Amino acid sequence: MPENLTMKTIALFKDPSDEARSVTKIGWHPEGPTKIVGSYSNLRFQRMSEDMPMASYIWDISERNLPLMELRATSPLICCQYNQKNPDWLLGGSYNGLVNHYDLRKGPSPAAKSSVEVGHYDPVYDVVWLQSKTGTECASVSSDGRLLFWDVRKLTEVVDECVLNNGDKDHPKTLGGVSLEWMQEAGPTKFLVGSEHGIILSCTK
Repeated sequence: MPENLTMKTIALFKDPSDEARSVTKIGWHPEGPTKIVGSYSNLRFQRMSEDMPMASYIWDISERNLPLMELRATSPLICCQYNQKNPDWLLGGSYNGLVNHYDLRKGPSPAAKSSVEVGHYDPVYDVVWLQSKTGTECASVSSDGRLLFWDVRKLTEVVDECVLNNGDKDHPKTLGGVSLEWMQEAGPTKFLVGSEHGIILSCTK
C-alpha cells in the first residue's frame, strides 16, 4: 500500500521575468543547501518570442524575493551546474548549442564559451563536470546526437567526441541526447546518456 504523504510549500522562487518560462534544471551549491542555480528556458522552442529573456538565476534559500545573482547568456540556458571543487565556477548549456563557463568572481557573463562553429548543432540539454586534477574538464550532451568533452580553459576546441547511436552496425541510427549522468565510483570513463527515444545509452570514453 502506498503511504499517504503530506506535502506543503515552504518557499517559492519566482522568475523575475514577465514572460512565462520553465525551470529546466536546478542545482545545489556544492558547499551546502544555502544556494541554488536555476536554468530558465522555454522548451517549446517554436513559441519563443524575440523578447524572450536570456538570464538564469542563482538564489539564496533564505532570500526568496530577489535572485542573488543573474547569469547572462546570448541564448537561454537549458542546464547549469556548479563545479564541485570550485563553487565560483558554473557550466551552462544553451539553446543555441553553446557551452558557457561562468566564473562568478568575474561577474555574471560567461568567462568563456564555445563557438557556433565548434560544438553542438542543437540545444545542449545537459552538462556535467568531471573529476580531474585540474577540475576544468566537463562534458555536454545534445539532441544533435553527440556527447562532447571539453576543458573550460580552452572551449575553442572539443577534446573528444562520442556519437550516440542505436548500436546497429549495419544501419546505425543517431539518437538525440537529453540527459547525462557521470559518477566517479561507477567508472571514470563511463557515461550514461538518456535519449529522446526512451533509450539509456552506456558510453565509454
